Amino acid sequence: MEVVRYFTRNQKQLPATGPNDSIVQLPDIPPCYECNVEVALRFDSSLDSEKLQQSLKQLLEIGNWRQLGGRVRRRDTNPSACNYDLHVPAEFTTERPAFNYQIWELSGAIDEHPTASKMPRPTDPKKVSFYNVGDARSPLRTRTRYPRKAQEWADSDLPPLSFEQLSFRDGTIILLVFPHILMDATGYGLFLKAWTSVLQGRIDHVPQCCGFSESTTDMLGHKTPAGAFTWHNHLLKGLDSLKFTAGLLWENRWGKEDRVIRVPAKFIMHTRDKVLADLSTSQPSPFVSQSDVLIAWFTRVVLAALKPLQRRTLVLTNAFDTRHMLPPERAYLQNSVCMAHTMLPVGEVLYNPVSFLANEIRRSLVRERTEEQIQARCAWAKDVGIMPLLGTSDMLLCNVSNWSKGNLVDLDLCHAAVTEHRGPCVPSSILNCSQMGGVTPNYGIILGKDSQDCWWMQWHLPKFCWAGIERELDTINQIRWE
Repeated sequence: MEVVRYFTRNQKQLPATGPNDSIVQLPDIPPCYECNVEVALRFDSSLDSEKLQQSLKQLLEIGNWRQLGGRVRRRDTNPSACNYDLHVPAEFTTERPAFNYQIWELSGAIDEHPTASKMPRPTDPKKVSFYNVGDARSPLRTRTRYPRKAQEWADSDLPPLSFEQLSFRDGTIILLVFPHILMDATGYGLFLKAWTSVLQGRIDHVPQCCGFSESTTDMLGHKTPAGAFTWHNHLLKGLDSLKFTAGLLWENRWGKEDRVIRVPAKFIMHTRDKVLADLSTSQPSPFVSQSDVLIAWFTRVVLAALKPLQRRTLVLTNAFDTRHMLPPERAYLQNSVCMAHTMLPVGEVLYNPVSFLANEIRRSLVRERTEEQIQARCAWAKDVGIMPLLGTSDMLLCNVSNWSKGNLVDLDLCHAAVTEHRGPCVPSSILNCSQMGGVTPNYGIILGKDSQDCWWMQWHLPKFCWAGIERELDTINQIRWE
């Protein structure tokens, strides 16, 4: 009911802070202020909502895991300031719960439901599969209306963790919702792993939570000056920034759509082997990961379908986790992501084989994941005063986020299955339902690898290019690459 009260009350009446609330500072990451992360998971088993809720309640009473039940509040009343805190209740009650959990009991089978049946399911593991998921996303994410921006969360007294369970006769869909200001995908994966540990009765496996008062960037230190950042002189500003914005508006004129692609394990292994063979002619011991190859291969497919001017600059941003720099014994939930940048002429990317772009992606990650570069990037961003945009005024921007380390595909809820379940009860389908407000660049999410080692991706691209992409994928399926 708190969700309903938020959207029916006077918006100028700010929620009161509990007298015994503890206050925890959230990191200042402006792009994360504007959106939620909303993910739908399909399970082909009926799940006991009471067991799921009780294990959540138990987890959110353990140490710093309690902070996830805090309320988002603006730290500064100055409208130009964008600083937020978590106000954590001293005690979670019915009026101020640790999380929001909505349950929808639906009669019938899950595959008979007009929305649930459209979530992508595994098909032929030997072929690249293509799913139009536009009709499946909207009904799931609009069943309950949540705040979206950080300020909207601050105007409410809602806990930032929300769950919606759609229960069918033979299956379950769980919609996970949280403001992006709270966590990144890897942090949420750590939370889900801790949740399943409690669900399985293994509380001793729940790691110590670092909490939000300790910034991961502060823990890395600030020993490296801003000028040492590789891209410090590529800030997009002034007239160049206006030109880029105008170009982005023009490219969004036809609208954008989401599609999901499932890529067979053998195709990526075959492509990676070929990439390594190509690189071995010029490098003694080349290395690229499967995800490097996946991103490089599909980026070239996207460029061929978009048909941009070849003199334009492709700016490919690849999100990477900075937790590898921190002590491993604790769970770091907060946003700990930086972006590795690969900048190349479009024509050069299309002219050369996949190995060229895959190698450049790997080089960018190796160069920018060092502690010195992360320190320099943080120092530079503070000097600039904003979350900076790097590139050129005519760039074709493509953002990639790899959720595979969040291990959503391995979320095992078998201990909440209504009937006895043999083996793990993991999602048979994952769908990103997040809403990105305003004009958005092209972006893709690597959802992870399933039990057959097939890669799942979800891409947000201009509507007009999807027909060309589908034709290319059909062509690939005609080739014997096993």
